[in-house]
Amino acid sequence: VMSHSVTQVERRQAADDRLAAKARELSRLATSAATRRAYQASWRRYTKWCHGYGYEPLPCAPDTLAKFVASMTESDDSPNGIDRAINAIVIAHKEAGLKPPDTRPARKALRGYRKERPRTRRKAPPVTVDDLRAMVATCDPGTVQGVRDRAVILLGFAMMARRSELAGLDVTDVKLDQRGMIVRVRSSKTDHDAEGIDVHVV
Repeated sequence: VMSHSVTQVERRQAADDRLAAKARELSRLATSAATRRAYQASWRRYTKWCHGYGYEPLPCAPDTLAKFVASMTESDDSPNGIDRAINAIVIAHKEAGLKPPDTRPARKALRGYRKERPRTRRKAPPVTVDDLRAMVATCDPGTVQGVRDRAVILLGFAMMARRSELAGLDVTDVKLDQRGMIVRVRSSKTDHDAEGIDVHVV
């Protein structure tokens, strides 16, 4: 009976370890690679700031987090960048098995900063047909790479696609039908659940 119980405990432990690792991997995949890099950069900046002032990065006290937010406002960081830094610090605590800090003081400071900071959104100018022709002209149609680049540039213009969406395309994502072309965008910045979307290009 004892041997049977030990075997059952071992099986359960092995399953727990395997499923926990799988859950961590799925959780990691839920966040895009670009977002993970942004979180890592925010975390590095936070730990550097802590070491400079003698604070302990983990665990982070609520008033320490609020001070870090204040320091970011002095550097004229964007509100979205500050919000991302707060999230990065919370995630780091969870990954370390620690209780995340109370973020209310930090987020209250961030709300004040949003009201105080001038709202000047700089939008990139849209690509014109002349711009498109200039870009296509730089591609050498005598090479495979040149043909590919021309096709990608023209497809991106027709789809109004982001760079990340174009970079994630595969040959099998493009299909032809009676109306023209259907492009399957498997993941996008606005597609948080990565359900994918079909874009029709006529």
